[in-house]
Amino acid sequence: MDSVFEAERISLADYALQGLANGATVELRYARGLWMPGRKPGDVSVLGRPLSFPQIFMPDETLTLVRRIAYGGFLRTDYDVDFLDAQGNVKIAAQMPAGRLSHFSLDGATYTLDQISRLSFRPLLMRGDMHVARFRETTPFLSFSSRKTYQLQAQTDVPPLALAAAFFISVMKFY
Repeated sequence: MDSVFEAERISLADYALQGLANGATVELRYARGLWMPGRKPGDVSVLGRPLSFPQIFMPDETLTLVRRIAYGGFLRTDYDVDFLDAQGNVKIAAQMPAGRLSHFSLDGATYTLDQISRLSFRPLLMRGDMHVARFRETTPFLSFSSRKTYQLQAQTDVPPLALAAAFFISVMKFY
């Protein structure tokens, strides 16, 4: 691993990844209201409640996440999640099955995110068969705050957007 980044949960729905994009902070904001499958930004609200969509704020662009149910079965739901740019184009297409592996593609490369443990936050990011990043929670065990700290170890050739997307997916699946 060549680079180490710090991440922090700054509120129940907001995360900050320090120094990820050329020294700048990348912010992750999870949905604050209804994040309905099959809906897009600008759609009419459901049941009188406003729709909310998770977003990734990079220094040069903002991505909005839209999800669809790929499979809805008994005790299991698989989702497809699209990361849309400001024009509505799909920048990243992710598949999030109920199991421990998730997949996404960015700039022609396919990444696999492996949630290796259900008891602790230790996902691995792989590009093809090669391990390219590792995440772990560094919050002290007996901490009673909503703030959590994380460490991201990655090779230098991994794009910041791929790391941000992988962290977003891994947090969403783990918690």
